[in-house]
Amino acid sequence: MTSEVERYMERALTAKKAGSFSMAVHNWKQAILLEEEPTSSMYISLAKSQYLTQERKESFENYLYGLLLQIVNFSQLSQSSHRAFGGLPNDMLGLFALPKQMTSGIDKDMLLDSDYQFSLLENFFNTTRHLAHSAIDLDNDARQRFADEVTAFLKVQKLQCPSNTDLLKMIDFVARQYAYDLSGGGIKTPPMKLALMDTYQIDFDHLYKVKGIQFAQQAINWKQLQQSL
Repeated sequence: MTSEVERYMERALTAKKAGSFSMAVHNWKQAILLEEEPTSSMYISLAKSQYLTQERKESFENYLYGLLLQIVNFSQLSQSSHRAFGGLPNDMLGLFALPKQMTSGIDKDMLLDSDYQFSLLENFFNTTRHLAHSAIDLDNDARQRFADEVTAFLKVQKLQCPSNTDLLKMIDFVARQYAYDLSGGGIKTPPMKLALMDTYQIDFDHLYKVKGIQFAQQAINWKQLQQSL
């Protein structure tokens, strides 16, 4: 990584903290353009800034590309390294009750299996939660579809279910909180506390992550990915 790339990255971080999200996007794009091998974190950082500038399609695409790079990096792990994703020793992965073939990276033969895809994404890639936020939060129709799915889930679980109006208020609060957390100080005021969140105590982090996994499963060309590994 050259000093010029590092300067653009520093400018991007500074701009985001100052609330200049468009400038952060510009600087991340320049850093990626100049870097010979851009990392997954660079694309994910760009996606975060694009979320803050309400660039839904671009944010989703760059979160997805960052996720793909993470999967490719994960696939390069081997048993001989005695290390696993995130630095966990391979012998600790048994604690996660994962399929045996997943402890040494990715079994290419299993990549077309939807259950394997879900386990892979669920256990190792938090980027899926970000992916869901970019797809849901920045579009009113997507918010309503998500609200319908949350309602259906709560009914199946026989849990207390808010009205559609209240649920949309809760999703809006979650989106505002996510943007505030994402901004790194660029948004100065946190969203006002919403009493509905305490009343219903819905685990939105989990629901967003599950939805993000579904988005990723649909968006990734698993056959092409399998052939490229």
